Amino acid sequence: MKQREWIGIADLMSGLMMIFLFIAVAYMIEIRREQRYLEEIALTYEQTRRALHVDLEREFRRHLHGWHAEVTEENTVVFYAPEVLFHSGSSEITKEFSSILDSFFPRYFRIVGKYRDAVDEIRIEGHTSSVWAGSKSEKERYINNMRLSQQRSLKVLEYCYATVGPGERGRFRKLVHANGMADSRPAFSADGSVDPARSRRVEFRTVTRAQERIEKILERIGTGGAEALLRDGSISKEH
Repeated sequence: MKQREWIGIADLMSGLMMIFLFIAVAYMIEIRREQRYLEEIALTYEQTRRALHVDLEREFRRHLHGWHAEVTEENTVVFYAPEVLFHSGSSEITKEFSSILDSFFPRYFRIVGKYRDAVDEIRIEGHTSSVWAGSKSEKERYINNMRLSQQRSLKVLEYCYATVGPGERGRFRKLVHANGMADSRPAFSADGSVDPARSRRVEFRTVTRAQERIEKILERIGTGGAEALLRDGSISKEH
């Protein structure tokens, strides 16, 4: 009697082990499927990034020095020289920066429009340093800089909106957003120290749909699966 009971338990355990094995195999198949999908998205993202970078460099290369600007590898167009951008402590755009935007933004918007199937958003970001004269606390300094950066990014968005034609303004409203960043992303000097002057800047940042798709896939896979994909080396965190 006892022997038959042990045989029954052994059969049950064997059955459970087979079920767990099937689950594990199915999970690994799903991981590999998601990995291949990620690789395809990452490849498309990289191809788009490179093509957009070439277009931006070709269009604006001769202007960047005079504009105190650069195009980063991530295709963010950064405008430095705070005295050129805004009046001190104000969100009022200078005449010089207005002239730059008149030349820059319609052309930039046209170039990014070539990649409308890939680009999900253009973020106009206002950045400040961590300095605020006369502030009595870290909180006051932060809030004042956040408020100023938001006002500045909104002013730039408002000005850029007026530079595009009526037929493009519907797409502008869907695509372009303004964000105040305060001093959350400072610029650094060559020696690694924070550069207050270069920290006060305006950025035009493109966000691609590929980035969002990858993030959603990694969320669906979960932490363990995401770490497995990253360890595999087929896709990097930057993608």
